[in-house]
Amino acid sequence: MVKQLFQSIAMGTTLLVFGLAFPSTIGALTSEIRSIDGRVDVRLPGRQWQPAEIGMQIPVAGEISTSFGAEAVLALGDVAVLRVRPLTRMRVDELIERDGTVDSELFLQVGRVRGEVRSAEGLRAEFRLRSTQAVASVRGTDFEFDGTTLEVFSGLMGLANRFEREVSVSAAERSTVIGTAPPTRPLIERLDRARVAWITPGSPGEATPRNLVFRTSPATGRIIFDVIVE
Repeated sequence: MVKQLFQSIAMGTTLLVFGLAFPSTIGALTSEIRSIDGRVDVRLPGRQWQPAEIGMQIPVAGEISTSFGAEAVLALGDVAVLRVRPLTRMRVDELIERDGTVDSELFLQVGRVRGEVRSAEGLRAEFRLRSTQAVASVRGTDFEFDGTTLEVFSGLMGLANRFEREVSVSAAERSTVIGTAPPTRPLIERLDRARVAWITPGSPGEATPRNLVFRTSPATGRIIFDVIVE
């Protein structure tokens, strides 16, 4: 009997020490509206749409909507800032800090979002922006996403279709999901490296190789052709 009692105490002590050695911290976060330009509305969970105000917090299940010509800047904790473009509606599906990681997921119902995601001191960011067609996942970057096309300005992102077919999109690249097809291969960076300016103004003519795309620069009037390297 005494032996069983000591075994029980020893087991309880072991579990207590284990719990102290591996603490788990979970905290719910909210997004905050930092700026408003034009008419912007917010719908909090279980409530009606109302005009947005600077400093207003949008919790999980809350939505934000911008009207024609309107924009808003939305901050997700200390790790992400999103510029919500005109005619956009978006919902916050997840925003939580768990063991040093800020895990956030938003649903882009319609419109376009420009975002910048950075890991804050002592925190790592895991960010996902979904639409009905695709999922953009951020690994610390500056990007723009409209639900089908992802353009990356710095850093690295992943773009996946509904069947989890994914491509990596680096800085100066973009990719698009069309229907059920896999995301397109990013070509922007290779096009920029192969771009050549034609000094002589004028018409490029009729006969052009199939891998040359001609256009006129609005700034200089020069003919620009893109060499598409497959």
